[in-house]
Amino acid sequence: FHIPAAKGGMTALWAKALGIHGRLNASKSFKLSLRDREAVGRCLQRIYAWDFDRVIITHGVIQDTGGKAAFRRAFAGLLAGA
Repeated sequence: FHIPAAKGGMTALWAKALGIHGRLNASKSFKLSLRDREAVGRCLQRIYAWDFDRVIITHGVIQDTGGKAAFRRAFAGLLAGA
């Protein structure tokens, strides 16, 4: 997710609570729902090995540049465990 910081009201409140306000990030609810963190970490490592710069977000702002670094920050805790 990446909900723009300019969004206000309830959207901003929920986005801040989930850690997805104003930046690309894996939501707290996503992280809490994982059953096999090691398997997810391995999958994320495979994705991180791809050559990419742009990340197209289903919910929020497209990351046109710097996508690989943003991806690493968003999934840092899960990537480290793989």
